[in-house]
Formats: sequence, structure tokens, C-alpha cells
Amino acid sequence: MTEQWNELINLNKPTLINFTGENCAPCKLQKPVIEQLKNKYTQITFINLDVEKYSEIASKYNIFSIPTILIFKNGEVIENIIGRATKSYIENIIKKIL
Repeated sequence: MTEQWNELINLNKPTLINFTGENCAPCKLQKPVIEQLKNKYTQITFINLDVEKYSEIASKYNIFSIPTILIFKNGEVIENIIGRATKSYIENIIKKIL
């Protein structure tokens, strides 16, 4: 996953990583919001990443609370959202970075 990870976060277009967990109730509530935004904003790559399966990546970015969203562009974190967020809040951030 490390090589794939580096490719994902180093894209010229923004990459939204939704750090999530299988047993996380707020994550389950946020998942449909992420899917709606994924369908609307095709110029962004959307990835759901399970922190239990990819703990080394979560640890690298100090993910202590889920859900957490990090948005990367050219390998740099350009936005982060900690905790469950509304669709409008996430969408406003997306509009700002596009």
C-alpha cells in the first residue's frame, strides 16, 4: 500500500482521504455524505481508508479520532477535518480548493 499511497497523495488533483473504521458509528453516518460528494466532484479522488487495516498510515498522519478527512494535493495536506462533518461543510472546503 505504501507505493500506492504515495501515488495517491502526489496526484496533481486533490485527493480526499476519509479515515474511517468498521465499528465507528459517526463514520457510518458520514459515509453516504462522502459518496454523494464523490459522485458530484469527479475532479477529486476520494478514498475511504480503514485505520485498523492501515494503522501505519493513520499513525503517520497522527489520526487519533475518526472520522478524519485529510485532503492532499501534490503530496501535501491542504485541509483537514476532524470528526463527523456536514455535507455543506465538506462541500464548502472542496469548493475552496478547486
